[in-house]
Amino acid sequence: MKIPKFFISSTIYDFSDLRSSIKYYLEQQGYPVLASEYNDFPKPLDVHSYEACIEALKSADYFILLIGSRVGGWYDEGNTVSITQQEYREAYKLHKEGKIKLMIFVRSSIWDVREDRKALQALLKTLDLDDEIKKKIVNHESKFLSDAEFINNFISEVCRVNDAKLSSASGGVRPTGNWIHPFSAFSDIAQAIQAQVLLAPPHEAVMRKLLISDLMAILSRGLCNSGGGGLNTPISTLNEVIGKLNFPEEVLDNGYWDISGEHWAILGRLGIECSLILFLPPIALQRAIELGFFMEFDINTNEYYESPAHVCLCKLVSEMNFFKFHKDNNSLKITFSRFNQAGMRFSSHDVLFFLGALDRWANILELAICLLNYLKYDIFKEPILRPANPVPSMQKNQESSLIDEPKIEAILKSYRH
Repeated sequence: MKIPKFFISSTIYDFSDLRSSIKYYLEQQGYPVLASEYNDFPKPLDVHSYEACIEALKSADYFILLIGSRVGGWYDEGNTVSITQQEYREAYKLHKEGKIKLMIFVRSSIWDVREDRKALQALLKTLDLDDEIKKKIVNHESKFLSDAEFINNFISEVCRVNDAKLSSASGGVRPTGNWIHPFSAFSDIAQAIQAQVLLAPPHEAVMRKLLISDLMAILSRGLCNSGGGGLNTPISTLNEVIGKLNFPEEVLDNGYWDISGEHWAILGRLGIECSLILFLPPIALQRAIELGFFMEFDINTNEYYESPAHVCLCKLVSEMNFFKFHKDNNSLKITFSRFNQAGMRFSSHDVLFFLGALDRWANILELAICLLNYLKYDIFKEPILRPANPVPSMQKNQESSLIDEPKIEAILKSYRH
């Protein structure tokens, strides 16, 4: 599994705390971070540290540039190119090749000083002063800027000011990778990274992919061919056919069930298709339940609760386990008791297990479609499912026999006293 890697570029001494905060923040979410002052940074002993930094950034997916008041070490002092500036230039080349994404942060105080000096420069142009004097005024040192001319030029470079002017004049392609994020605190940087990169922590993104893959596999194996050459689930057919079957109360007493030839033709065909299905073990689905992937947080109660998607996921795993139970017990191979004038006569026990397998199959597909729509398109539509038991009276008895939460709480209370 490839996880996005980050490279932090800046002068070190004035950004040491911020660099460590960014590294910790990203690594806590599972992302590898390259920061040259740490021992986990690749440091080939036969290569100069500057060249090692430039080589290391080529393995990154995101280049985080922090610009403050310091110049830092010179990469090419004769041409006034700092090592941070050179790292940026190498990263920008990679960006144009689509190999890395740039995230540029400038201290708000530096950005404000730059804007003020741009206004001052505009004013000086209207005054009758020597050009060298104007330049000295604009680039004078302050407690905010140790080398105002270099910092201003560097910010103009990362803003791609000259490239933008050329493209505007020639009608060419405008430069990219020139978004600037002013910041005054770590939270500003974390917010920008979260908005652009960390739409979900890597384990969540991976789990989402695994769930989609598993749900697609369920549908690929379980959907049945319709008469028109398309695909559908059997739930509408089951609702229609089973709704027309006669479920007399004595069906369990006399031990057999009469099904018309018309209805049996439909159910038999579904039974054949169902018998050929082999769903893989729901490992990713089970893991998502254990991790609480679809659980939601309620800020009012300060607790997690089961979202509708979580309920569907649990139901899907349960239905898949019951389907396997039916298949393992050969419930799809029912036995004729005898023919009668109404149609086919079957063992009532066999028919119940047979219909149970078909119902589980239908529900698995409906739940998989529901969850897949939610994961891929953020659309949740409550699935309409087949009941646990096809005999209405038996289903009603099963539901009434369930012990609900208030009764369980009452039992727990009685044990506390």
